[in-house]
Amino acid sequence: MDPKELPILSNLLPQIDQSSHLPNPEVNQSSLTRFRHLNNPKVASLLTQAVPTSLTQTHALLRAMGPRPDPDVVSTARSRMAQVQELGGGSGGGGKEVEIYRAAVRLEEIYEEHERELRDVEERLAGVYREVVEREIEDFQWNEEVVAVLKETQSGEVVERLDLSDRQLTLIPEAFGTLHGLLLLNLSHNQLQVCMYMCYQ
Repeated sequence: MDPKELPILSNLLPQIDQSSHLPNPEVNQSSLTRFRHLNNPKVASLLTQAVPTSLTQTHALLRAMGPRPDPDVVSTARSRMAQVQELGGGSGGGGKEVEIYRAAVRLEEIYEEHERELRDVEERLAGVYREVVEREIEDFQWNEEVVAVLKETQSGEVVERLDLSDRQLTLIPEAFGTLHGLLLLNLSHNQLQVCMYMCYQ
C-alpha cells in the first residue's frame, strides 16, 4: 500500500487491524499534512466506520497468503499457461507445474482487485473526511485578512489582487470562489482545504 496514494487508509488500517504493521511516523506525518484532522477522535471514528468489512477481510487474507508475486514470475506463469492452452491442455491439464502457475496468477489477480478496491475506498473516505470536517469541526479560526476581504466584497468593493501567501492558512471559505472582479489570488505556501459552508460572520 502506497501511503502517498492512500494516505487515509494508511493511517486507518493499522488501527482497525491490530495485526497490521504500524505506520511509519514519517508516513503518518505526511498524511496529516494533507488531512490534518485525521487524529481528531470523532473524525477518525467516523472514517473507521466507513471502511467496508470486505476490505479489511481481504487485507487480512492477503497478508496470510503471503507477499505479492514477483512480476517476472507472473509473466512467466501466464506465458506457460497460454502454451498449455495452445497445446490442448485445457483448464485441467499441465500437471502440478501448471497448477503452481495458476496459483501465482490467481494471487496476482486478487492483489489487483484489492488495489482497485483500496483506491475506490480511499476516494470515498476523502469525501467522508470533507463532510465530517465541515459538519463536526467548528473551531476554525479565520485569518483576519480573509475576514476583511469578505466583508469588503459584501459591502460592494471590488478586490482585483489579493496576496495571502505564507499566512499558515488551513481553510478558506468557498465564498472566495465567487469573488467578482478578482484577477489574482495568491494562496501559495499554505495548507488549504475548502470549507463548504459559511464559517465567518
